[in-house]
Amino acid sequence: MTWRETLQGLKDELTNVRAQRQRRLDEEAASLEKERDELSERAQELGIDELLTEMNITLLDGGGEIETIFGWVSAGDELELEPGIGMNEEEPDAGEDTDVITTILSWKEGG
Repeated sequence: MTWRETLQGLKDELTNVRAQRQRRLDEEAASLEKERDELSERAQELGIDELLTEMNITLLDGGGEIETIFGWVSAGDELELEPGIGMNEEEPDAGEDTDVITTILSWKEGG
């Protein structure tokens, strides 16, 4: 076997490995998107936005501002996980992926 045949064989193997890797990455991305969609649906089912809107109207005469933050959406086109806060206001463990949805009612006090 000549070195060219060896290189061609390696090229074919590399092409196959790359295709397998891409399929795996696509499957993982689809799974993550499905999980995030389910999380978004659950957050909407809880009615947190409606609760905070009612609090804003009742307690603050509509003077507050409601903001919803999706922890995996960045300023760019690509979805990325941003650092988050754990359930007990602690930093998540290193390497731990935490997808969170945060809804905040804020207002200026005394002015």
